[in-house]
Amino acid sequence: MNTRFFKPQSCRHGPSFLAVALLLSSMTALAGPGAVEQEIIDLVNVERSNAGLSPLAYQERLAIAARCHASDMATNGYFDHNSPDGSTPGMRVERAGYVWGAWGENIATGQTSAQEVMNVWMNSSGHRANILNPGFTEIGVGHAYNNQSGFGPYWVQDFGKPSAYNPQNPVNNYCGAIPPPSPPGASKTLIPIINLLLN
Repeated sequence: MNTRFFKPQSCRHGPSFLAVALLLSSMTALAGPGAVEQEIIDLVNVERSNAGLSPLAYQERLAIAARCHASDMATNGYFDHNSPDGSTPGMRVERAGYVWGAWGENIATGQTSAQEVMNVWMNSSGHRANILNPGFTEIGVGHAYNNQSGFGPYWVQDFGKPSAYNPQNPVNNYCGAIPPPSPPGASKTLIPIINLLLN
């Protein structure tokens, strides 16, 4: 298995503490998680329950960011938290309208089912830390597949805690992502990242 990791990162702002498949029009709202995405959310919440943590709620803006990133990686044949246009996970969740107090992202490629990718994430300390982070309250999931990419199925989890000080922005489905069908398999790679805003 070809496995690569990004070290979790953090940043501080201010003095106080706070913890491709298919495209529609760019402003289309989502109807909710697809079946595979919901399965991942359910598996995440089983793990959190086993650890004595509160469940994560589905968040549409986080789902948009996750789906758009999965689709972009599949379309453009890369595997990284940072997109070729220079956007970071934090920038993508903001573009989707999410006003965050904290965010984190897990990505993986090659796993053929929700259970398989969750098993891999839970056996990686960085990914597990995101899944079991008590500071997160919400989640969005995306997956995409392009048989020309060489990486196989792409999986993205975007975690968040909304800002305690500012309301959420309107939903912006900036890439028109909707839940794709379950992808076929390929080689397996994964990377975690976390970024907390302390404001």
